[in-house]
Amino acid sequence: MEFKVLGEAMAFTLSPDERKIVNYVIEHGRINASDALRILSTTYWHTAKARLQGLVKRGILDWVSTKQRDPKAHYVLARRSENAGQ
Repeated sequence: MEFKVLGEAMAFTLSPDERKIVNYVIEHGRINASDALRILSTTYWHTAKARLQGLVKRGILDWVSTKQRDPKAHYVLARRSENAGQ
């Protein structure tokens, strides 16, 4: 599924955990750190958060928040990624 959204070249660079995150966002429209923690093979919140932030740095996800410590903060597909496969 991520191939159509991200494009083949970008999709092939994803780790298995990153693929899980991207597929979750494609299916649900957004993800937060708690969601990532549930779907990844880790019990460490900081690991889940680091995977999400890594995808932001690579331009795959955007972080949506109004403040640093925001309980409603979440991640969505970056606008550039939404159009990459078209």
